[in-house]
Amino acid sequence: MSSPPHTERSLIDSAASGACGAGRFVPEALDLLKRQAAFAEVWRAGVARDRAALARQADSGVLTAAFSSDLAVFLLGNYLIVEPALEFIVTAARRSLLFAFTQEDRPVTEPMRRLLGALALQCLLNEHAYWEDADETVWVELLGDSLILSAAGGEDAPQAHLVALFGCYRPLRALELSAAAVERLRRDPTTAALVAHAIDDPREEADIANALPDVTPIRDGTSRQVRAMYEENPYPRWFILERPVTRPCMDLVRDLSGIDLAAFGQVTAPRILVAGCGTGSNVIGVAGQFLDADITAVDLSRASLAYAKRQTTRLGLRVAYAHGDILELPAWGRTFDIVECSGVLHHMKDPLAGARALWRCVRPGGLLRMGLYSRSGRDALAPARAFIERGGYSATPEGIRRFRRDVMAAALKPDTLAPDLTSVTLLHDFYSTSMCRDLVFHVQERGYGIAEIEEMAQALGGRLMTTVLTAPFAPSPAMGLTALAELERRGGLTGFMYTVVVQKPADAA
Repeated sequence: MSSPPHTERSLIDSAASGACGAGRFVPEALDLLKRQAAFAEVWRAGVARDRAALARQADSGVLTAAFSSDLAVFLLGNYLIVEPALEFIVTAARRSLLFAFTQEDRPVTEPMRRLLGALALQCLLNEHAYWEDADETVWVELLGDSLILSAAGGEDAPQAHLVALFGCYRPLRALELSAAAVERLRRDPTTAALVAHAIDDPREEADIANALPDVTPIRDGTSRQVRAMYEENPYPRWFILERPVTRPCMDLVRDLSGIDLAAFGQVTAPRILVAGCGTGSNVIGVAGQFLDADITAVDLSRASLAYAKRQTTRLGLRVAYAHGDILELPAWGRTFDIVECSGVLHHMKDPLAGARALWRCVRPGGLLRMGLYSRSGRDALAPARAFIERGGYSATPEGIRRFRRDVMAAALKPDTLAPDLTSVTLLHDFYSTSMCRDLVFHVQERGYGIAEIEEMAQALGGRLMTTVLTAPFAPSPAMGLTALAELERRGGLTGFMYTVVVQKPADAA
């Protein structure tokens, strides 16, 4: 039986509790918002990419009214916007607010404050991925200079709505705010959440990063390159995640097709290693699924680990984090019931060497679960990568913003560029700086076909039990290898990731 439709408040409460993930929250929120007259009017202008109409709506107050509800504020402030029309709308709103408060010195209203606070959080979440026009850059720089001067001015400076406006374009650290100024902004509802995420969280993460234990050295050249990339852009950034329903380990294991339960044994408190945990989204999934799990998470990047530890600690999850390289883990001398490694091995120079290192961390009868890029799925990104090569786009924030701007402009002119290029705008990872970098600017990656996955399992000496093809937005049901291979042969595989489970023989050394 389907769940009853949400009201705005019940949808917010469900998302805030982790019961409703982005895949459900964002479409339902947009559906509810489109029933409101102001938002519906703004939405039509966004779909039409009508900047002139949005400018008129900004002048008349309709644009601000469209985002005045608690639901709109919650959406902007907590979930990455992955809809081109909505990005067009919020960048138009950002531009209009910039000029309203710099050129016109317009009085600030409460709806404006709420919109500015939420929009600054959205831009923090996407790591300021939005392009800005040259005239915006001039006024943002002037605004920043003014705020730096006013921060030292007096008890009431700087004004919170102007700090939030600056945060829509630049990291707050650029303002070099004094402790007294930060404290005043922390007490203001317009900037309270922004200060928490943009100032307090990074400080906490710096302390966490310095205290993380090193469990292995990092000597491999490719590992060092990948580490540098994720130190600059921890991936992915998130504020709220859906938490799965926790179940006993054996219930989850029995769901796996073809598992040798006798070899796995009866496990009530599984020891789980999350190898290459990134910013913790995989950790949340594992911790949320397995009841009474003893979880260890390892990654190359201290910045990513610190983000993950901060987030999981706030959720009340007990996870042991450590800094190290998958290739060196066998020397650590620990083994686990389950080793989880999703989205990592395909970024190694020698993925099989990485898989073998993880295999040595799996105890006899245990499971290795790997997420590997599908070659056919990743091939769909070839036009975007060729566009990057031709255009000389750099893997810097400015280069990524320019790439995104040009691709989104091309999407409006289907006669100028192939749809294969602009289809990248349909992907979630296109919509933030770190994710876009990971998607099409990565320094090292490869894809896999079915035959190569089988060969990897055989090289490990394990039994390939199940393979699931994960599409860009949702998992598909598990399919037999024969069916997947035939689908691959016909060019029918479009998902980006295979999830592979391999069981180690009970008599393995």
